[in-house]
Amino acid sequence: MSPVLLIGVLVAQGLLMPVLAVLLAGLEGWFAARLAGVPPPPLLLPWRAVRGGFGRQKVRREGASVLTAGGPAMIFAVTWAAACAVPVAGAGGDALAVAGLLMLARVLATGGEDRVALVAEPMLLLALLVRGLPDGGAAGPIGVAALAAAVLVLTGRGEFNTEASGGDLALLRLAAFLRRLVLFALLAGQVVPDPGEGFERRLVAVAATAGVVLVLAGASVLARTAWAPQRPGRRREGLIAGVVLAVLAVLVGLLEAGS
Repeated sequence: MSPVLLIGVLVAQGLLMPVLAVLLAGLEGWFAARLAGVPPPPLLLPWRAVRGGFGRQKVRREGASVLTAGGPAMIFAVTWAAACAVPVAGAGGDALAVAGLLMLARVLATGGEDRVALVAEPMLLLALLVRGLPDGGAAGPIGVAALAAAVLVLTGRGEFNTEASGGDLALLRLAAFLRRLVLFALLAGQVVPDPGEGFERRLVAVAATAGVVLVLAGASVLARTAWAPQRPGRRREGLIAGVVLAVLAVLVGLLEAGS
């Protein structure tokens, strides 16, 4: 792909991803309501929440630092950069760089409070490293399983600070929606093969990626139901399973490389 075409793809992806992220959040809310047996909310409810936040006044604590005041904007900017670069259908940036940006956004967002997520982020990088090994062999599928566990753990809870208000809360909501879509797209990229050259092949790969993302979103809603507040240990159990799979994938990869 030529540099000009690559830049065009990144720009188009950067414009489309926030829209798709909000729509996906609406679909997840609809599916969660169906599972709970209650009337589903409107699909555009997440967009209304974001738009309404920008119309409200920000309330910040007295003496807040510049870093604290600018935190929501930085979190959104880093997450949006990851959304621009996430590989889709063989086009886009580097998956490891995207995972690194997501880790940075996570640290900015949680300040170290969500320990489960802070362990799952390196697991995400480790699984991607295993997937990137040439001739991965048996380590490849194990790496995909570890990556899936990391994605489900990272998307198994709310991801924005409810203490924020106004435009800050709107930015954090939008960043959370984007983050979920990027994580699903990262995992989908490991499942859908590179289509190679050709517009028709890439179009089929994009459609397949969208289908995988929808399936993952449904699985994430089910995971959130399983990891409800009354059962907080389930999320840690998923994390432990993912860590075991990631370490196993590394060991298998090293054994295969040495043989």
